[in-house]
Amino acid sequence: MTADDFLLSFAALAVADWYFGNIQSTVSDICRRNQQPLIPVGQMFLPDEIRFAFPTTLLKWALAGWFAIYVDWKVAVAALLISSFTNSLGPTVYSLARPRIYSKIDRLRGEDPEFYGQLSRMAASLLDRHD
Repeated sequence: MTADDFLLSFAALAVADWYFGNIQSTVSDICRRNQQPLIPVGQMFLPDEIRFAFPTTLLKWALAGWFAIYVDWKVAVAALLISSFTNSLGPTVYSLARPRIYSKIDRLRGEDPEFYGQLSRMAASLLDRHD
């Protein structure tokens, strides 16, 4: 594997990892704004694909570890540092999470209209203010 192949693969995993973190941060901000606990209320907002967040992070770190051991540790460490700084210092982009969170809430419309209304208002209190 060349450095270019590694960087391309790592970048794809890093973007997916950032996206999952963005969704989780958005849900955390919704719960914080509405003074609700993350468990169980926050879980109602998380889309189903969030289950891939931890494996994506694990795969990103495993790829960097493998590349550091067998090819070039400097490139692997630089990629991890850039990814870590982007994840921790980058802003939360609510507009990216909005469609996935609202689609998750919409599934509850037929099951429990009252609860659907509460979750919609909670999400709107944050997401509709940041266009």
